[in-house]
Amino acid sequence: MSKEKPVEELIEKAVNFWDVKKVIHMLTDFKEIYELFNVDENEDWVRDAVGEEDLSNIRLIRMIYLLSKISDYHASDLVLFKMKFPRLWENMERQSKQSSQ
Repeated sequence: MSKEKPVEELIEKAVNFWDVKKVIHMLTDFKEIYELFNVDENEDWVRDAVGEEDLSNIRLIRMIYLLSKISDYHASDLVLFKMKFPRLWENMERQSKQSSQ
C-alpha cells in the first residue's frame, strides 16, 4: 500500500508543473471571450459587424468556438495535470476544513 504524499508537497509539485507561464498563456486565451461581452453600449464591435438582429446568436456561436479552441489547445496540459495530481483539490479542501475546525 502506497503512502499518500502530504498536500503541501503535492501543491509544490503541481505549481512546478503548471507554472505561471502556462497560467498566463491560458488566461490570455480567455481574454477574447471577455472582449466578446465587455463592450461599450455605443461601440459594440460585434453589433457593428453583424447587425442588431443576429447579435446574441453571433456572440453565442463565437463564445462556443473560442471555448472549443481553448479546450483543444490546452487539453493535453489539463489532462496531464489531472493524471499527475488526482484528487489534489479534494485533499486541499479536506485539509482546509480540518484546519478550520
